[in-house]
Order: sequence, then C-alpha cells, then structure tokens
Amino acid sequence: MNLATKHQLNDGHSIPWVGIGTWAMKGNECINALIYALKLGYRHIDTAAYYKNEKEVGIAVRQSEIPREEIFVTSKIWPNDFGYKNTEKAFTKTIQSLDISYLDLYLIHWPSDTKRTEETWKKMLELKDGERLKSIGVSNFSIAQIESLKSLGDEIPAVNQVRFNPQAYNSELLSYCKSEGIAVVAYSPLGEGRLVGHPKIEAIALKYSKTSAQVLLRWGLQMGTIQIPKSSNPTKIKENSEIFDFELTKEDMEILGNL
Repeated sequence: MNLATKHQLNDGHSIPWVGIGTWAMKGNECINALIYALKLGYRHIDTAAYYKNEKEVGIAVRQSEIPREEIFVTSKIWPNDFGYKNTEKAFTKTIQSLDISYLDLYLIHWPSDTKRTEETWKKMLELKDGERLKSIGVSNFSIAQIESLKSLGDEIPAVNQVRFNPQAYNSELLSYCKSEGIAVVAYSPLGEGRLVGHPKIEAIALKYSKTSAQVLLRWGLQMGTIQIPKSSNPTKIKENSEIFDFELTKEDMEILGNL
C-alpha cells in the first residue's frame, strides 16, 4: 500500500485509503498545507460546506497542477441546507466554491429529523449522475439511520464517515457497514491529538520505531477504515503518510482496541 492505493466503493468508484482532513483550516494555511500534501503523494482531500474552506481546497487542487481525475475530493451538506429543493442549491454552491468540474463524494454531514434527512438523500440520489457527482454517502449515521435510507432507492450509502480511534469507535457499526459494503472513513483518528503520547500507545510505537500518530493511523488501516488525519504542519503531514512500511501484530491491535 501507499498514498495512491484505493478502496473500491460499493458503487464501483474508488477512494484512497489515506487522505487529509481540513477541519478548521483557513486561508493560506489550508492552501499551502494541501499543496504540500499533494506534492507528497496524497490524493484524497476531505472538506465540508460547514468548514468554510471549500474555496481554498479548490485553489490547492488547481495550483497543484495534478490532473483533476487523480484527486479524490469529498464535501458535505450541513443540516441547515437539508430538504429536497435546498439540497440541489447547497450542492451547486459547493461546486461553485470549489470551482472544480465535479465532486467525487458528497455526504450528509449529520443526520437531522427523519423527513428532512430522507428528502436530502432522495435529491442526492438524483444528483449522482457520474458527471457532476460520482458517489454519495453519510457521516455520523447510526445503523438505524442508515437502514431508514435503504427504503428510498436501490442505492445505499457508499461511505459512512464517523469518529474512529481506539477510544472512540462502535464495533457493531463497523461490522454492520462492512457487511453492507459501506466504507467507513475515520475522522479524528488521533483523538484530536489527545491520544498522541498515551503511555500504552507510546510503548507500542517504540517497538516499531514509529510515532504514536503513525501507530494510531496504522491501527485504523488494519481495522479496515479509511484514514483522514488533519494537520497543516508539514512535518506531521509527512509523518502521517509514513504508515505503509510496518504492520501491527494481533496482540498490539488488541491492546489498542481495548483502550
């Protein structure tokens, strides 16, 4: 595996196993971090309308001079924009803000009341035309909330993006998504940085001559989840990419999983 290695989604499209998150990144900080990440080999960027940095993400994609089809871009619709008519407006605004010809993945950012969530999903099914929008999915959805969408069309979400790290994950939800062919994308894989430096994680990292962050991301990969750590620090962006040259033992996986 490397930064270009992809996981095939249930709709036939593919998503890189490792990407970079952009929550709270603004202005030149965001642009410079993403251009650096793309030069390193990252090919997966995660943003959202709520982050208010879609414009900067688009600038970085264009300035990188990497062909658009090589970069996987995800954005999300916030509950304030839910509803059948509002969803198309929100999607159009996202495309315009990014100033790119199409979006690889569009997610419902958070579930809201059932009716408005279902209306949004119906519109997303229509928007997914393979030209302006390739794949659709959800974020922060429970099993029951995903099940409620299955009756609305022949297509189930390609992705469920959730908080996922050794101290914050739902094994039942992970098993369900795997059984349904729904890719789990892990945000906050480092616990917003709080898990870096944890004594048990540090001990494991020492064994492999790796950092705590690298061990956490490797654990997430071996759990079968797509990793999108967020950082604008060049050193950490590079560090987060160097997780393909070692493998955690079953024992170490269990220690981490039991934190």
